[in-house]
Amino acid sequence: MIKKLTLGETREIYKKYMRKDFPLGERRPWISIEKMWKDGCYFGYGYYEASEFYGYALFCIAPGNKDVLLDYLAMTESSRGKGKGSTFLKELATMEGEWNAILIETEDADFAKTKAELAERTRRDRFYEKAGVKLSSLRSEVFGVKYRLWYLQLCNISSQQEVGEEYVKTYQYIFDCMNRKVNFLMYDKADVNFETVRM
Repeated sequence: MIKKLTLGETREIYKKYMRKDFPLGERRPWISIEKMWKDGCYFGYGYYEASEFYGYALFCIAPGNKDVLLDYLAMTESSRGKGKGSTFLKELATMEGEWNAILIETEDADFAKTKAELAERTRRDRFYEKAGVKLSSLRSEVFGVKYRLWYLQLCNISSQQEVGEEYVKTYQYIFDCMNRKVNFLMYDKADVNFETVRM
């Protein structure tokens, strides 16, 4: 089952799990997560079976948006490779009515530098494919790292243009909260007429 996390529970997960699950360069400072949480724009869910904790998902939604960005998703080491991550994601998708879509980004496998990196990125993409997440033709680049943009449609079908607009608003909000200058690029791989966004 899934359970909405409190700020205190999320802080404990950050200390106990996130520092192991994500390298320093991929982890947002806790102070920025706390600020977004207090703005009402950040929240999380834990995945439990018989009260035992197996994983967490943290989300960000920019003010006025109806699409949420999956900021972090991770399962505990003992539960990996057992299908629990897919079950967790599918249960999150039942939160219909809360949001229009869940936006997900993965590092672009086309730009992997090593065989190991390619294998890891391909494995991650397949995980989302199996969970019913759709790959859009939108691509982004954040501080030089290239991403593919996926979305899990929940209700009120959005166009790719709308998905892209919500994604851009989310990043603008995140960087504002981190007091960092934005280094962001988004474009449509399949549509040369799509207006490239630079920040």
